[in-house]
Amino acid sequence: WSYIIQDKLGKTLEDYLFERNEAFTEKTTLQVGIQLLDSIKLIHQSGFLYNDLKLNNICVGDAAELPNHTKSLHKIRVIDFGLAQRFHDENGNHISCKKHGTFKGNIIFASKNAFNLLTQSRRDDLISLCYFLLYIIDGDLPFLQRFEEQ
Repeated sequence: WSYIIQDKLGKTLEDYLFERNEAFTEKTTLQVGIQLLDSIKLIHQSGFLYNDLKLNNICVGDAAELPNHTKSLHKIRVIDFGLAQRFHDENGNHISCKKHGTFKGNIIFASKNAFNLLTQSRRDDLISLCYFLLYIIDGDLPFLQRFEEQ
């Protein structure tokens, strides 16, 4: 028998955004942004790029109660590290920038380097975070309309 054990996490940001049927407030967006920035910082400090920031990879809260018997609905957690990759080689040097044959990541929040099939870096995770935050505060990105028309 094989088992996997993990925490039961709450709904995704995608669930909350579509339930509300409107963009998040500035305060909520800032709270989400600060926690996501902390999470991305931790991922980068571990030597990895995340490469897959999207609404359904961010969970809010969990099923466990906090010590004061309240739900932890304010806690943001990043999930799905399937596209994560190291940004250092075996010698500890940053991997060199080169062209790849396939696209990696989420098409909505991807950086220009990802679209140009170039090696991604920590900068690309931060660019994705900016697009992500613009999306949840506005409910749209200006370039998505042009993309959908094509």
